[in-house]
Amino acid sequence: MNRKEVLQTLSILKAAYPHSYKDMTKADGEALVNLWERQFAGEDPVAVGAAVEAMISTRTTGFSPTIGEIKEQLHRIRTVNALTDAQAWALVEKACRRGLYNAKEEFEKLPADVQAAVGGPEQLKAWAAMDSDTVNSVVASNFRKTYRAVKAREKENALMPPEIKAILSGVADTLKISGKKPNRTETLPPPRLEPMIIAKSEQKPTETPHRQKYEPPSSDEWERKREAAMRRMQEGK
Repeated sequence: MNRKEVLQTLSILKAAYPHSYKDMTKADGEALVNLWERQFAGEDPVAVGAAVEAMISTRTTGFSPTIGEIKEQLHRIRTVNALTDAQAWALVEKACRRGLYNAKEEFEKLPADVQAAVGGPEQLKAWAAMDSDTVNSVVASNFRKTYRAVKAREKENALMPPEIKAILSGVADTLKISGKKPNRTETLPPPRLEPMIIAKSEQKPTETPHRQKYEPPSSDEWERKREAAMRRMQEGK
């Protein structure tokens, strides 16, 4: 979609949801158009228009749909005939029947997304060699889960703007060329130590109890204490 096509689509949304745009300033409108240009760059304007019209005809709220909602509708239109996980497994199960000796041939017959969930001809051959109870229970359950994950990744990639795809592709290529694996610790900012340091500096030093210097008693005082002790001892007898 180019800028002219974006403006046409936004004009339709404004006519359908006037309350969502009534307080929008010129600066807000310019920012919205620029955002739409980035988010829908490379998209077929006819397809986006169809998604918008579909939402207008079925939406019951009085607010304009978000970009994410429009992209979701666009994806639904494009994948209306996509296989469910159960339908995908039915194809794999059929391929397993001839997969023991014809794994490569049967694997190549599968749709690309089903192939991604299977993994390769070798995996198909391994499943074909298993007993049917295991294949139709454990293997079927794991495949369907994997297939749903594959479709979720496809959907995320389909909804992503081209410039973000390019950035992520560049990051992936850089890691591939350098052979470097993403390190989680490299993506996290270092822990902030300033509050700890400040808190430590603000603590008052522990005061050491003051010890009085020992002063021996005088000879007269010592004699009085000795005589008093002797009297107590005699009285105790």
